[in-house]
Amino acid sequence: MRLKAASQTGAGIDADIILESDGKRFLLDYMPRANPVLAVNDFEAGDDMVYVVGPFSRLPDAITLRNDAATGWDVVKSLGDSFIRGVESVLSNARTFLLSLIGGNADHVATNKKTWTAEELAQIGSAPSEFAISLNGGGEGKYTVHGSIRRVGEGTSAYGDWAEYRVSLDRLYCNSESEWDRGSDSDEPFVLALLVPLPGQVQKRRAGPYGDVDSKESRDINHTFQTVRVPKNAGMLSVALSLWESDDESASDRDKLLSKFAGETDRATDVPRRGFLDTLGAAIAADWRLAEIEVYAFTRVGTLRSGKVLHQTVNRWVKADGSIRLPLNTGAVRNWRVQSADLERLR
Repeated sequence: MRLKAASQTGAGIDADIILESDGKRFLLDYMPRANPVLAVNDFEAGDDMVYVVGPFSRLPDAITLRNDAATGWDVVKSLGDSFIRGVESVLSNARTFLLSLIGGNADHVATNKKTWTAEELAQIGSAPSEFAISLNGGGEGKYTVHGSIRRVGEGTSAYGDWAEYRVSLDRLYCNSESEWDRGSDSDEPFVLALLVPLPGQVQKRRAGPYGDVDSKESRDINHTFQTVRVPKNAGMLSVALSLWESDDESASDRDKLLSKFAGETDRATDVPRRGFLDTLGAAIAADWRLAEIEVYAFTRVGTLRSGKVLHQTVNRWVKADGSIRLPLNTGAVRNWRVQSADLERLR
């Protein structure tokens, strides 16, 4: 079996790679018990190594390569969970801490968010993907913010593969206006909007107030946040919104509300965002990127049989304590006609 590691920085590891198949395990290591000064590091970035494993009682239909390194991905996941809880805690308390700032001069309608996990971001392509965030304030009014997200770039760094995303807020739709607005027969809503990446800096935007908004009407927001870059395997994005009904507040009051909203969100998510890249880097250091694999099977028992049962460009990360399963083409093995004397020499 020939294994070639990717040549990019960080693709190699010092940990063991184990081959598993048909209930057997084989350590892929030329000098597993050697003095560290003399030992071979089998899986450096760009290494092209050949191993012989077996014997097997039959030709397996698949092999599994397992990265036996200790994992740091549990810590990365924990930071992601903490990030989500931080955003949610701000939203659940937004009405209280924002009303205390503005003194009731504007009415809080509703607060909500849209969060994309790493798995969900992986499904976003270069074409805009639309989303909608409901802001249901009951008798204070019911609204929906429509927007879109798309992937605009991707690449590789020391922290693994990354992708860049562009998030836009397109329009505010009034599903139903408020039942009573201090004597007015229409609503004057404004939106406090945040883009919160993991990792990255919180971005903020205020839209409105919009005058004379009635049920079933829309108002354009037309704002695109700055492009954000997040790791493909662990990064997240969240759009947090707080909708208010304008009354007696000033433009300065509205700006203070936005700054307070952004500041509280920044503080609530600071720990996971600040420590995320270092933790991710440590976890990725235990990952291995397999570029190519080639497997040649043979037997010298009875009739000589052999063949190349796998030759594949893989180019995939195998995370610490993770594995990759590769099927073998058992039909590629053929019989060879040899003389008895030749077969004895082969044995």
